[in-house]
This record gives sequence, structure tokens and C-alpha cells, in this order.
Amino acid sequence: MDRGRKAMPVQNKACMEKYLKRCQERHIQKLRDMKCSIDNNSPKQATHLKNKVKKNALMEERILQVETENRLLLEKMSHIMRVSASVFSLTSLDILYTMIDFKLKITHNAPLKKG
Repeated sequence: MDRGRKAMPVQNKACMEKYLKRCQERHIQKLRDMKCSIDNNSPKQATHLKNKVKKNALMEERILQVETENRLLLEKMSHIMRVSASVFSLTSLDILYTMIDFKLKITHNAPLKKG
């Protein structure tokens, strides 16, 4: 027993010890069965934060803009090559074939648009 209870006068020490032991066991059992009153689970994620619709739309718009600019540059380069091929001799044909090969690679490797 602890000091405070030792000073308490009791009529039957054995009964008091048995009662105190039962109270302590009940207290320990209550501590074991106790549930937390605070929710420690992580908060639910908002779907609009996961999807990032605006960012995806801006990226698609930028990709479309880059593809359009690339197509215009390719058309200008092919026009220059066609005009210069008629002016220059046979050595310029190598440049023309290289340009045509480059154009084919770009058109075949272009990503398909989602519908």
C-alpha cells in the first residue's frame, strides 16, 4: 500500500487490501479498454486537388501550340528546300532527301490525339 492509505484507519486490513486490489484491477482494465476521443486518421483527399484539371488543360494547350509551330516551321523548311533544290545542282539533292526523311520521321512519331 502507498503512504496515504497506510495512515487510514480500517477495521479489517485483509478486506481493505482485497478491495483496493480489485479497484486497481478495475482501473487498469478501464485504461486498457479506453478508446481515444481524437480522430487520428488522415483527412479525406479532395478530388479536385488530385485531378489538377487546369494544369492538364494548360499543358494540352501548350502541346497543341508547339505542334502547330513545329508544323509551320517544317512547311517553311520544306518550301525553302524545294525552291533551293531547283536553283542548286545535284549536291543539294542530298539536303532535300535529308529534309524529306526528317519530315517523315516527325509526322510518323507525332503522338495521336485523344478523342
